[in-house]
Amino acid sequence: MRFDIDLLGTRLSAIVDWIGAQGNLMRLPLGLFGASTGAAAALKAAASRP
Repeated sequence: MRFDIDLLGTRLSAIVDWIGAQGNLMRLPLGLFGASTGAAAALKAAASRP
């Protein structure tokens, strides 16, 4: 499971959505960082956002 980029990207996108729905967190800047497979998942999640 740790090399499933689609799954990791989907999970990361879900976390970004959750953070955006939290009143005390939604105004904070958010950055995504990853290395290797995590970088691909971060890029996938970031690309799915405007």
